[in-house]
Amino acid sequence: MHHCFSRGLGLLLLSCFSAAPLVGQVAWFLQPAGGPHARGGAAAAFNDLTGEGVLFGGGYNDGWTGSVGSTTVYGDTWTWDGQWTLATPVTSPSSRKYPSMTFDRARGKVVLFGGARYAAGQWLELSDTWTWDGVNWTLMQTPVAPPQRSDAAFGYDPILQKCILFGGTSHTDTWEWDGFGWQQRFPATTPHWRNDASLTFDANRGRLALISGWTYQGGWGALTDHWEWDGADWVLLSASIPSPRAGAFSVFDTARNRLVQYGGYTYWVYNSNETREFDGTAWTAVPIASPPPGLRNSVGFYDSWRGAAVMHGGWTSFGIGGSAIPDTWLFTDVGAATVTSYGPGCAGASGTMALQVVQRPVVQTTFMLNIANVDPLAVPVMLIGWSPIAVGVGGLFGADPLCVLRTSSEILEVVFPLQSWSLPIPNNPTLLGLALHNQAAQFTYDASSDTYDMSLSNAVRSTIGLY
Repeated sequence: MHHCFSRGLGLLLLSCFSAAPLVGQVAWFLQPAGGPHARGGAAAAFNDLTGEGVLFGGGYNDGWTGSVGSTTVYGDTWTWDGQWTLATPVTSPSSRKYPSMTFDRARGKVVLFGGARYAAGQWLELSDTWTWDGVNWTLMQTPVAPPQRSDAAFGYDPILQKCILFGGTSHTDTWEWDGFGWQQRFPATTPHWRNDASLTFDANRGRLALISGWTYQGGWGALTDHWEWDGADWVLLSASIPSPRAGAFSVFDTARNRLVQYGGYTYWVYNSNETREFDGTAWTAVPIASPPPGLRNSVGFYDSWRGAAVMHGGWTSFGIGGSAIPDTWLFTDVGAATVTSYGPGCAGASGTMALQVVQRPVVQTTFMLNIANVDPLAVPVMLIGWSPIAVGVGGLFGADPLCVLRTSSEILEVVFPLQSWSLPIPNNPTLLGLALHNQAAQFTYDASSDTYDMSLSNAVRSTIGLY
């Protein structure tokens, strides 16, 4: 049996354990309050090289008039590493809503393009290009660029190592960003113009997927088509996917290998609360017991470091009255951290030790257990394993005949202070869903026999989670 002897267990978890597969029913989890103000129509992307997400801009509602509500537009930058932090860059893009953003992995930079800002009593669409390096924004000098627009679909293709931009307000053109400049592409086939579409890389099919959007074709309405960019042309994968949708939150869930969408709107449904996914073959609705409220134009990304889609904000209805919410939701099949007790302990000189949970094993926090009834003259040891067992140890080291060892012992740790044990949980996605088993043992000195007698606590099973 492999044992790890450590006082710094957090550093040895990866060397001693392999995380369990991420399995279970998916769900949306509302995060504690705090973070970006209520908004919709912002832009967000995730840097999977550094594990940091970024969110920029947006507006309080989706109105385009000069009313007070519709002109509340943001120019703040927020970063995400499991929680939101307001960044303080030296330079920054102007306040705007409906910008387009994606992560250019080949260059290690987040790219932001366009959007719309309110100035001098009118809305102005933009054509500037900015990059975010994790600390500051840089305005890129681009002699050639897409014409000004807002609400364009923008995504990164890791195979082509290019960022692709399509459409936006009344546009049908396709553009390519290579980290240095823009180049317009002229495909033989072009989808109908649209805004509020999503452009997400589908790793199952190895192509960027352009999904639905809002357009005018003899009348306003949401589209039902699903296109792919093959590097040279647009290919229609399906002309009629279930449920037309525009303004939907869209990510590729790398843990489950699914393209996932939430919310959005149609002509008749202002805000959907449906979650749907595409497995590379077919679109299906995902049953969710407690979904977020119906939302449109929420933004976010898939956080591959923490194994969850992160969705923030969104509007709850149309127009000037369509106020935004400040909520952040996580979509994952690894939810709450859990701690459950199993199997009784066996008595020692001071009674039967009992493991009691103080704080659950949530990432970026400290898992804490209290050990009650520890003999002050004993030497307590915490046994940590990843498998439950049931091995009778009665008579061993003077143990009570009913003593049962209930956990494997990959890690043994002397406990000090005597009544408290803790384990820092790193911010590492490979630990999500990992099951740990704890049981305390103590060795009490028996002066009459000049020996140490062993007793055991109850056992505890825990799973590392996001909250």
